[in-house]
Amino acid sequence: MARKRPPQRRKEFWMRVKSPDKIRRKRKRMHLSQAELAFLVKRPQQSICLIESGKMRNISEAFALALSA
Repeated sequence: MARKRPPQRRKEFWMRVKSPDKIRRKRKRMHLSQAELAFLVKRPQQSICLIESGKMRNISEAFALALSA
């Protein structure tokens, strides 16, 4: 019986948040609260708060894509 190789993990890429204010303005323009945006991108509300306040400067590629949609 041939041995199976373990599945390779996809390398995760990180992206820098250039303008936290732009994310806040877009959220407000869409009339969403932080909790509603967090629900849509499947992340905790605290993550949205940290991004908008500038305390979280690097986010995963998947998170960035979810926010941009």
